Amino acid sequence: MNPAFGRHDKIELTMQGVVTSPDDQVFEHLVRRQHAQSLEWGNVFSAPRGRGRSSVLQPVAKGWLFSGEVRYVRAEQTNQRQVFLTLSINPTRFAAYARRFNPDSVQALRAIEPHRLLQIDPDEQSALEAGALSDWDNYLPGDRWLSLVTQQWDELVALYVEAITRHIVTDFSRRSGAAYPMMERPQLILLPPTEQVPQLHHVEVHWEFPLDDARLSFAGLELALRAAAPNFEITEEYTLREGREASSKWLAINLRTGLSLKVYPKLSTRLRIEVTYNGRTRSVGDLVNPEFRFSEDLSFWQRLEHVRLDGARRLNHILAGLPNLARQEAANEMIELACAFAEITKRAKGDQDLIREVLTQLTIDGAIDARPRTSLLRVAKALAKAGVLEKVSLIERSSSQRYVLLEPLASTFHRFRDRLIHGGEG
Repeated sequence: MNPAFGRHDKIELTMQGVVTSPDDQVFEHLVRRQHAQSLEWGNVFSAPRGRGRSSVLQPVAKGWLFSGEVRYVRAEQTNQRQVFLTLSINPTRFAAYARRFNPDSVQALRAIEPHRLLQIDPDEQSALEAGALSDWDNYLPGDRWLSLVTQQWDELVALYVEAITRHIVTDFSRRSGAAYPMMERPQLILLPPTEQVPQLHHVEVHWEFPLDDARLSFAGLELALRAAAPNFEITEEYTLREGREASSKWLAINLRTGLSLKVYPKLSTRLRIEVTYNGRTRSVGDLVNPEFRFSEDLSFWQRLEHVRLDGARRLNHILAGLPNLARQEAANEMIELACAFAEITKRAKGDQDLIREVLTQLTIDGAIDARPRTSLLRVAKALAKAGVLEKVSLIERSSSQRYVLLEPLASTFHRFRDRLIHGGEG
């Protein structure tokens, strides 16, 4: 798996800063009333929670392409509060919404005001969710922007984080100025990632694959993952979990505490594989392989890149351990056979002798020869109607009717027969 094609999804981090104020009473008055002020972009933060004087907490308001909370903690200096801004961001989701501005590069987004970049557009949200297999808006439609933004991914993530911090600081400053226009007023300073590396709590990185039918391809990959699961459980202590979101089924491999790999169809024509690093019990830097561990001199952007490199390696390791049917061609064959077997079973109404006869003829000859007014002919006609077989005219005089397999099933059954004849080789 090429790391360069990986994109970060959900990221949880904490940034630090400070608020200076003439005195603590002025600060508290502002924080407890600023959400009631009207600005052209709406509230960034909701009403504060809690009544403690040592710490004030404000959640991020809804409607933005980020969530989280800010906590103001009393410092030793009476005119200061320490600031801890905990954010949940999603660069892929941000890139999806940025597409509505028709940028010709990531750099072009810098000309757009942060509050416009970061607001959730309801029309765009509806369009994105309508195109996915569940109510998802964290994917990039397959067009020029997808290719362009993937090539400039590091720049996009940096611009996204910068836009959030600028917007929060500007919002605080505007509200502070409106509340105290004629006097010294509280000021918020957030330390950018270049000055102080934010703490990472959670990182997701994913790779996506365009397919004709992602759900069918997922079924083939699921078979391979389940076949390999006993090996993983013994050698790597991996375990499988499964679930469903709307019309999209997912399968997850718990690699170890805090680390998991998830596979699911994102769109009807796109399969996503994502690796999640959850730093609740161990830091994200301790979850990556030793060569990608975070050193003190590693920048925030380098840490995100280390996670992406580690995710690519782990994904390649998992896929390399799968049986051959994990390969796309073999997976497609397995799917085609499974669909054909299901159709045959349905048309034969569960009659095992009839099913055996149909499969035997199809495997050996790639066709069904059936006499009139027989159950075998009834099944052959039904399979022809379903698009599995096609009736052909016989040159010799015969009361039988012949139905041959159509492509690609004809080739699939042919290879299946060869494997049986040669003992599973090929």
